[in-house]
Order: sequence, then C-alpha cells, then structure tokens
Amino acid sequence: RSNVTQRAKRPDSFSSYCRIIGCPHPARAGTENGLDRRYCRKHADHYSRHGSPTKRSYTAAELKPHRKTVRKWLKANRDDVWLRNAVDRVKGLYGRSGAHVEAFRLAGMSPRERAWAAWARLRKAGIDPLKPIEAWLVIELAVAFDPQPELKPEFKRVQAAKLVHRMAS
Repeated sequence: RSNVTQRAKRPDSFSSYCRIIGCPHPARAGTENGLDRRYCRKHADHYSRHGSPTKRSYTAAELKPHRKTVRKWLKANRDDVWLRNAVDRVKGLYGRSGAHVEAFRLAGMSPRERAWAAWARLRKAGIDPLKPIEAWLVIELAVAFDPQPELKPEFKRVQAAKLVHRMAS
C-alpha cells in the first residue's frame, strides 16, 4: 500500500500527456494525483461513467426508435428458439443470483458479487426476463446505426448496464 502511495505521489515523466487528441492536460500518472498513464482526470472520469473516454452515453430520445424496433421484433419472434433460450438463461441468472442485497451494502464487494446482486435486485423487482434482453438489443441497434460508433465491448456493457439498472431502481 505504501509503495502504491509513493508511486502515485511521484510524477511519471513518460505520462505527461493525456492520450486523447487535443487534450492539454497531463495523464494522471504525470501529476501527483494517480497512476493512470493514459488519461487525464476528466477523461478517466468520463471513461468510468460512460464506458468510453470520449463518447457520451446514449440519451432516451436516441434509444426510443431502436426500442420500438426491438419490441416489435420481440413480439413477432416470441416463439423463436434462440429467444426462448435467452429468456431461460436470464431466468437462470435470476434463480442463481442469491439473496437480495440493498444498494448501499454493495461497497466493498467484488465486481462478481455486485453483478449477482444486480440480478437479485431485478428478480426482486419482478422485472420480466425479456426486459434485460431488450435493453441489450436496443444498445446493439444504437451502436449499429451510430455514424461514429464506439465499438469496444466495454462501452456496450456500460450502456446496457445503465438501462438494466434503471429497471430495478
């Protein structure tokens, strides 16, 4: 712990620039405020909030036409074997998620435990297993029709997680 603290307080001369083109700020490792060698504080915070250091999250208005398309497709393909399989898998996640954990008790849990807690929260809220599938498909469509898409898997995961989180809140 003291080693990390010492490294964080000692600026790294190789990390004097944020990797985002046009950003005048140094990467956090180039200051006395962190170990991130890629991004400045602003871009690191944006990355953790949106899943991308530069692209913002999709708004509800941007997702609305895709949501209508996905709902229409889900309704038309209700008996599709792949869709039934996906619904059964989400039901399985609901069943294996364990006891419901209040959101304020998530601090200190591992990411895996937090994920199970999220599935338990959805189960307790009575969210239809089709809704998380719908959220993922909406994000896939939004990325597919985006003129400047962020193609990294983490961006899609964060966007879908935001939609799913709103369902249980």
